[in-house]
Amino acid sequence: MKRFIKIVTDILLVIVLVIAAVLYIPRLMGLKTYKVLSGSMEPEYHVGSVVYVEKSSIDDIEVGDVITFYINDNTVVTHRVIDKDNDTESFHTKGDANETEDGGSVAYDKVVGKVVLNVPYLGYILR
Repeated sequence: MKRFIKIVTDILLVIVLVIAAVLYIPRLMGLKTYKVLSGSMEPEYHVGSVVYVEKSSIDDIEVGDVITFYINDNTVVTHRVIDKDNDTESFHTKGDANETEDGGSVAYDKVVGKVVLNVPYLGYILR
């Protein structure tokens, strides 16, 4: 029985360490984490996933990249860049699962950065 308890304890410890590593090592590297709240980016990013976003120079963001940006003071969205307009200093974006592009453009200064990592369904664990 003691052996069984030790095995279960070791397994739980490993799970906790893996979750801690997934959460905190990227943050130490300067990445920000955001939970995926809608299905607009499926099948690439599922509801409940966590995306890791790296602050990026506007010059490094190109059509096809997935960016996270503010649509107001409290709300961020993660969608794919479908057009970059240097004249108006803005991006046009679209969710992969959406039929049409997002309404309006995203000013460069509203961009948090580029998605560099996705951990499917981790957001359900982090509630």
